Amino acid sequence: MKYIQRPNYFTSQFLVEKDFNDEQTYHRGMRLRHNSLLHEWGVVEGLEVREAGQKKIAVSEGMAIDKYGREIIVLPDCTVPDTINTINLDGLELEPNTTTTIEITVIYDEIKDDGDEVAVGNDKKYTRTTERPKFVIYGSKTSKDNLQDGNVDVKTGFAPTDDNVILLARVTLDNNGEVSENAVDNSVRKLAGPKLSNLDKLELDGTISAENLNLTGNSTIDGSLTVNGNLEVKGDVIARDTEHIAGDVSLGDADNHEVKVTGVIRSGHSSGALRVDDALHTTGALTVDGNVGIGTNNPRQKLEVAGTVKATRFEGDGSGLTGIGAGKWSDGGSNGIYYNNGNVGAICTNTYIAIVIVNTVTTT
Repeated sequence: MKYIQRPNYFTSQFLVEKDFNDEQTYHRGMRLRHNSLLHEWGVVEGLEVREAGQKKIAVSEGMAIDKYGREIIVLPDCTVPDTINTINLDGLELEPNTTTTIEITVIYDEIKDDGDEVAVGNDKKYTRTTERPKFVIYGSKTSKDNLQDGNVDVKTGFAPTDDNVILLARVTLDNNGEVSENAVDNSVRKLAGPKLSNLDKLELDGTISAENLNLTGNSTIDGSLTVNGNLEVKGDVIARDTEHIAGDVSLGDADNHEVKVTGVIRSGHSSGALRVDDALHTTGALTVDGNVGIGTNNPRQKLEVAGTVKATRFEGDGSGLTGIGAGKWSDGGSNGIYYNNGNVGAICTNTYIAIVIVNTVTTT
């Protein structure tokens, strides 16, 4: 067909079977084009898998669209008779004495119901065509088709990742082939979504709400980006002209991860100081241009310690030392000084008597 045609009716027109079929073909074809060209295939709503017994699972009402644009629908009434949305896993052939993960998928199916059959001469005709879902289970040791009144197929291996089936869930079965507690994973489902042609620029004025949002290529956000959950970046994060990040920021999740800053780190703390609440370890030299205070927030000298300094070695001539406590040294008068208690060594460290001098003593 070169062009899109729809039936046209007029008074006294004689209608035949083809006219009614063409009417359905037109409307159905346009709907399929809409679904396949403007939507990505997958689950539109519902179709959630849950445990329905030790060896049973159930699929909730909902809708999906396959790659051809065909709607796969589980109606609310389907939840009453078990034949359509409840899947019996008792007939699965699984590896013995081990847990098994099966994948629940769905495809479009249509059948002729016996209840709609009529006899036209020697021929069988049907007054209706029934559209219904068919569930395909992957992970069995053997393949079987048209189980449970033709609603279920069983396949070996894993579900294909192409567009032939729509993945709904993964279900873990225990050693006895029974559905384990919290064994149904609906997060793996393939979701439908809008399909956009290739655009140089896409502008959205409003809010985007989605369980999964996949963007390929570069994205620019002129406003604010709020993430209520986790943000995982597999690559480099480059922040330019960033003035403020509210809240807590955690970087890295392993001891060997690094944070590299090319530039200057400044503090926005109310005290004006860069505050480090945990121990600080540096493998290189630490250079401070101003004063350093230990135990004090307002050091007035290059190094000010409010407390006890314990050191194994001190180098210097002591000419600049001031404020030595009177309890250790005393002024002996006539420009003299003496040590109150203990031994004194000159050019030696072994002070075994009151005074030890390892050199020449000159007196006048």
